[in-house]
Amino acid sequence: MFEHFRLQNALLQPHSWTERGGYHGTRLPASRFDEHFGVQHPFHIERLPGRVSRGYPEFRIDGYWVTLFEPVPSDWAANWYVTDLVSLIELEDGYYLADARYPAVRIAIGVDQE
Repeated sequence: MFEHFRLQNALLQPHSWTERGGYHGTRLPASRFDEHFGVQHPFHIERLPGRVSRGYPEFRIDGYWVTLFEPVPSDWAANWYVTDLVSLIELEDGYYLADARYPAVRIAIGVDQE
């Protein structure tokens, strides 16, 4: 599911939520986010239920569906979702997927309650 969702053009770069027009997904209460998400709570995506919805890969974690709205860079390992520890992080403008192996890259995500 995630192996085919990759940037094919090196000139394409992930976009911030500001560049996309703002974040419109579910906002997690700060206490819940701090308890279950952030860099202090890394995980492997492969161990979680997943699906493709509206053409985007999603995985379920702690009662929420997380949608990757941008492809991962083509230079990431082919099996990054199996081997890499990732975290859901929050910046001023929305939520992102952060991979510990590629700390400079953030992938815009959406979060929706089940």
